[in-house]
Amino acid sequence: MSTKRETVGIDSVESLHRRIEELERWFERQDRQIRSLERERQKLSALVNHTDAGFLVFDAGLSVLWLNNVCRQWFRGNGSIHAGRAATCNELLCGSGQICRECPAAGALAAGTVSHREIRFDLAEAARHIYATAMPIKTPDNRVVECILMLQDITNLEVLRRSQDALLRAKESAEAANRAKSEFLANMSHEVRTPMTGILSMSSFLLETPLSTEQRECVDIIQSSGESLLTIINDILDFSRIEAGRLSIEPIPFDLTAAVDEVVTLVSEKTEEKRLELIVRYAPDLPHRVVGDAGRIRQALMNLVANAIKFTHEGHILINVEKLDGDALSARLRLSVEDTGIGIRSDKISSVFEKFTQADGSITRRYGGTGLGLTISKELVELMGGEIAVTSTAGSGSTFSFTLRLPLDIEAPIPPPVATLEGRRILVLHDHEKVRAVLAEQLAGWKAQVHCASTGSAALAALRAAHEAGEPFHVALVAHDVSDQTPEELALAIRRDPALGSTALVLLTTRGRLAEAERLQAVGFDAFLTRPTRPAQLKNVLSSARPAGHTAGAKPARS
Repeated sequence: MSTKRETVGIDSVESLHRRIEELERWFERQDRQIRSLERERQKLSALVNHTDAGFLVFDAGLSVLWLNNVCRQWFRGNGSIHAGRAATCNELLCGSGQICRECPAAGALAAGTVSHREIRFDLAEAARHIYATAMPIKTPDNRVVECILMLQDITNLEVLRRSQDALLRAKESAEAANRAKSEFLANMSHEVRTPMTGILSMSSFLLETPLSTEQRECVDIIQSSGESLLTIINDILDFSRIEAGRLSIEPIPFDLTAAVDEVVTLVSEKTEEKRLELIVRYAPDLPHRVVGDAGRIRQALMNLVANAIKFTHEGHILINVEKLDGDALSARLRLSVEDTGIGIRSDKISSVFEKFTQADGSITRRYGGTGLGLTISKELVELMGGEIAVTSTAGSGSTFSFTLRLPLDIEAPIPPPVATLEGRRILVLHDHEKVRAVLAEQLAGWKAQVHCASTGSAALAALRAAHEAGEPFHVALVAHDVSDQTPEELALAIRRDPALGSTALVLLTTRGRLAEAERLQAVGFDAFLTRPTRPAQLKNVLSSARPAGHTAGAKPARS
């Protein structure tokens, strides 16, 4: 019996020890959890007390249980916080003895969901705009017992919002005034242009009447000043029509090369005055008949060419018309204008298409103009669904270009057969490398055999070498202003050589020098072309040119 009792006693003691150890481990776990919770409480306390937002905790009766330092700072002048009792939500935020209907805390307690509201309350130092978010705190059985209210100060945002609203209203008012101005100018287009056109017509008429030298100088000034003023008026009125939305695109079938040729005709006199080489290149695969607004394309190109002429004092201007890609129904085309003018600084390129803007103030003072030409071209190109671009180097010139995708005029009638240059051997004499390259490409595209020379002596050597090889040139296309020989000297040298008598001579000259045609025809030239050459004229003259014998009274062919 005693042994049995001793055994039971030992088991009880061991069980008690195990129980004590389990309790010690449980207390250790509890202690660790308490310390962890305390650390989290300290973190949370630091967070809510050092943030810019205010935090309050309310009980179910909307009395304040706790508030962070931000709220203590905001409400330090409110006596209800320090009156020996807990302040209520309405006392702090509304200054009222009753709970307001829109109270976010009351809403969160009642519905058990998060509630938001933008409120305004007055403190001792200033009025504040607050964005309030109320969040309910629930028991495990889903009863709402407390509420946390977060207050975010949006006073500065409210001021910014009001400023933005005021700016928006001012912007809308300015845009309305600008539209009214543009509409007015667009409506005044005819009334403004008509008197100026009348002045120019009468000055042109006066210039055709007998005038003294002094009178002619005065009328010339009236004419040139009037033309400049009309250009400015046209720019302003065109831009006003664009801004007023009065400009529409009217696509029709047209000949692209003919449209470009019209621009060339209009600017050729000005390039001659400035002694600039005007070069026009039509790519061999360029479609001629397309569908688009020919007038707007001419206007966009004209503005780019006029801009190039204005800022170029020497060298050349190249108008390049090429096909980038396409199919049986449409083609993407690029029209570019390259010049050797003053160029544009890299930091100014981004502003060249802005209205009333030129590269810098001195440009406006020196060259004049409205600064609208490039802007109008940009607006027109984009209105037609295209893109405009510029590349430039200060002091070395610029290239402005625009691309358009145009439908092909597939219903155009088949053109009649034209003269052919196939197999015709042609010598091109010109001292400008780009001109030689453009002419050679064009003639080779018509299957002519082309040889180029840059000097008169080189041309003579090529003519004699071709004769000795038994393949003399059919035609020599000679530029008027080759550096080493005059056209007269070159023609006489060729005509005095019996071996070269089978070669027809065609002079490539300017309109201002056509008066010399009879004199140069007498010494050996058979035909004349004015530059820049038009493709159809170039082909016709070179295919039909023959040595004429140069008898007195013979008429040279002209373009």
